Amino acid sequence: MKGRVSQYIGFKLPLLAIHQATEISGAERIDANSFAVDMGTPLALEAGHYRLFCELSDGVQLLQPPRLYVDNGIGFNEGTAQTLIFSNSGRRGSVATVTFAKAVKALKLVLPPRTNSFPITRMRLRRMTRYEHYARLLISLARSSRSDARGKVRGSSLWWAVGILAARGPKGLAFDLRRTFNLDFRGHQVGDYHAWIEAFDTLAPDRLQQMQTEVASFGRRPLISVIMPVYNTPKTLLREAIESVRKQVYENWELCIADDFSSEPHVRQTLREYEGIDSRVKVRYRRNNGHISAASNSALELATGDWVAFVDHDDVLAQHALYWIAKTIDRAPHVMIIYSDEDKIDLDGRRFDPHFKPDWNPSLILSQNMVNHLAVYHRSLILSVGGFRSEFDGSQDYDLILRCSELIAPNQIEHIARVLYHWRASPSSTAGRNVAAKNYARPAAKRAIEEALGRRGIKGAVFSNVHGYYNIEYELPRPAPTVEILIPTTCKLGLLKRCLDSLLKTTTYSNYAILLLVSEASYEISEQRLFLEKICQDPRVRVHTYSNRPFNFSWVNNWGASLTRAPILVFMNDDTEVITPQWLDRLVARVMLPGVAAAGAMLYYPNNTIQHAGVILGSGGVANHAFRHLPRGDGGYFKRAAIDQDLSCVTAGCMAIRREVFEAVGGFDERLAIAFNDVDLCMRIKQAGGRIVWTPSAELYHRESVSLGSHNSPQRADRFKMETDFMLQHWGDGLLMDPAYNPNLSIQGGRMFQLSFPPRL
Repeated sequence: MKGRVSQYIGFKLPLLAIHQATEISGAERIDANSFAVDMGTPLALEAGHYRLFCELSDGVQLLQPPRLYVDNGIGFNEGTAQTLIFSNSGRRGSVATVTFAKAVKALKLVLPPRTNSFPITRMRLRRMTRYEHYARLLISLARSSRSDARGKVRGSSLWWAVGILAARGPKGLAFDLRRTFNLDFRGHQVGDYHAWIEAFDTLAPDRLQQMQTEVASFGRRPLISVIMPVYNTPKTLLREAIESVRKQVYENWELCIADDFSSEPHVRQTLREYEGIDSRVKVRYRRNNGHISAASNSALELATGDWVAFVDHDDVLAQHALYWIAKTIDRAPHVMIIYSDEDKIDLDGRRFDPHFKPDWNPSLILSQNMVNHLAVYHRSLILSVGGFRSEFDGSQDYDLILRCSELIAPNQIEHIARVLYHWRASPSSTAGRNVAAKNYARPAAKRAIEEALGRRGIKGAVFSNVHGYYNIEYELPRPAPTVEILIPTTCKLGLLKRCLDSLLKTTTYSNYAILLLVSEASYEISEQRLFLEKICQDPRVRVHTYSNRPFNFSWVNNWGASLTRAPILVFMNDDTEVITPQWLDRLVARVMLPGVAAAGAMLYYPNNTIQHAGVILGSGGVANHAFRHLPRGDGGYFKRAAIDQDLSCVTAGCMAIRREVFEAVGGFDERLAIAFNDVDLCMRIKQAGGRIVWTPSAELYHRESVSLGSHNSPQRADRFKMETDFMLQHWGDGLLMDPAYNPNLSIQGGRMFQLSFPPRL
C-alpha cells in the first residue's frame, strides 16, 4: 500500500491518499490485529495536524478505536502511538484528527481485537493549519454544548464560541480546548473520553445480569443508606438523581432524603410521589432551612444501614455503583471508608473531565479533597465524630473525611478505581468551575485543614494557592536536626561550582554540611585539585576521595552515608542549582512528619519546564518522572503538579531521607550502578511501611545527566538494559499498579495522566 502526494479539492495542501485493492494487497498483516501501511521512502510527512479520512467496508463496525503507530525514524513505539477517535462525516465516511510532533516516515494501523480482515477500503490524510485545527475544535465544542436535539448547531452557539475567544483570549481558549478535548500541550489528541466510555465503561446486558447473579453469592449483603439532602432542585435533575439510585444493580439500599424547606412546590410533590411508589425511599421534611450540613444530618437520622453513601440532589450514580461498594465490603470486612473515581456530567447528560484518583494519600488529602464523590462510610464512624458540622458548610464533606480518617488505619480506607459517580456541572455549581457559586467553601476548607493539623499535633500554616487548592508550610523542630548533603561528583567545574555556589549562598537552613564524594582521578587534574582544596576552606564543606573505580552511584552514596552520623541525609546530584532558598527547610520539615521516611523536591530543566515532580511506577516499562516537560506553574492533572502528595518514589537527584530508615532497608542496591537505584530504594522503604512525600515548594534546577550522560547514551545503553531487566525481574507486577497513580491512566511509552486504552483493571 504505497503513499502518493496529491491535492485535496479546495486546499493547496499535501495529501496522502492510500487506496486498497480488493484483496488488500500491500496491507501487510503484522499479527492478529495489525496491518502495516507503508508510506514509501520518497515521502515523509511534516510535523503538524492532519485530518485522517477512512471509509469502512460495508457492514463493518469497529467496537473499539484503532491505534495509529508512528515511525519518526526510530521505529514504531508506544510513545508515538495515537488512539484514533473517529466521528461520522456523512458521505465521506469517518474522520479523525491526528497530530505528528515530528516528521513521519511510516505508519502502522493496529485494529481492535477480533478484527478478522482489514476493514478500511480507503484512507486519505490531509494537512491542516494550526488555525484550522483549533477552529474545528472550537466548532466541535460549540456543537457539543449548544446543539439542538438533532445535533444541528444553533445560531447562537457560534456567537457563544466567539464569546469564549473574547472572554478567555487565545491562550485561555487553547487551554479550554486542550482540557475539553483531552489534548496535550502540542494539541495532540491523546484519548477521547467518550470513546473510552463506550469501550470500557458501558455495561452490556449480559454484564448486568452477571453482576446480579454475583450479588447472590456475596457472603454479606449490607444495607446501604444513601443520604441525599435536597433544596429547590430542578424537577428533571431531582428525578434523575433519585432514579439513578432506584436503578442500582445492587438492590439492598434505602434512600434517605432530607428536604431542607424547599420553596419550590415541585420538590415536595416529587418526593411524595417517590415515597408512594418505592418503600425504600424515606423523606424528612425540615421545618426550616438549615443548609447542607443540617440537612445531611437530618437525612442521617433516617438511616438504618450499617453503611452510608452520600449523593448530591442533582448528581447521578453509575448503575453499578452500589454493586462495587457491596462487593468491596464483602471482600474486605476490615474496611471503614470507601471512595471511587468520578467524572462530571452536564445538563444534557454528556460526561467529561474524569477524575481518576490515587489510593489513600495522606499528604494529598491535606491539599485537596481527593475523596469527594462517591464517598461511603461505616455509619458507626460518622456517628462517632458527630456527623457534619454546619460551620464547615461548603466543605462539610472535606471536614468529615479529615476527621473520620484520623480514627482508623490507612488500610481501612479502600479506593475503587472505577467511575461510579457523575457530578453535575451547571452554571450554579462548583463542578461547573463557578467558584463564586460557593465562595464560602474555600475558607471552610482551609479551616478544616488547620483544625486537622491541630488535632494531629502538627504545627504548620495553611495557604491557598493559585490553583484553588492548599499548601502547608510545616514548622521545623527546634533545634533543627543536622543534615549532611551527599554529592557524588566527577568534578566538571562548570556544573559543580554552580551547584555549590547556589547551596552555600542561597540555602537558609543553618544546620547542614556538604560532603563531596570524589574519585582520586579528579585530583590528578590540577584545576580540579585546586578547586577542591579551596572549597574545603568553607567549614560547611568536606571532600572525601575514593580509589579509582567504575562509577557506581549506589556504592558511592552508601560509602558516603557511612562517613557521617547526621540523622538526616540528602542525596543530591552535582548538576542541580537551588531556586527556593528554603528548599532544605521544607524537605526536612516533611521528613520529620510522623511516618514519613523520605521527601523529594520539584526539579526543573533550565528552560523552566518540569524535569521531576515525583516518579510514577510502570511508566515506560519501569518508572518515569511525572509531568515531565510541563511548563513551570502549570498545575497538571487535577493540579497534582502544584501540591504535596505521597508518592511511591522520588528521585535521588534531590532526596532527603532519615538515616535510620536508610540503614534499616540496607541503603542503595549496588547492583543498580546507574539507573533505578532510587526507585528500588523507595520501593523497599514503602515495603517497610515508610511514607515518601513529594513537595513542589522545594524547587531546584536539574541539568539531568549532564555529568554522566543520559541513560540511553550509547556508552551506557547496555548497562541501562541490564538494570531495567533487574527491576522487571525483581519487582515484577509491583511496577504495574502504583497506588499513587490509577489503572485507568496510561503508562505506555512514558505517557502519564492520560487515558489508558485499555485500563489495567
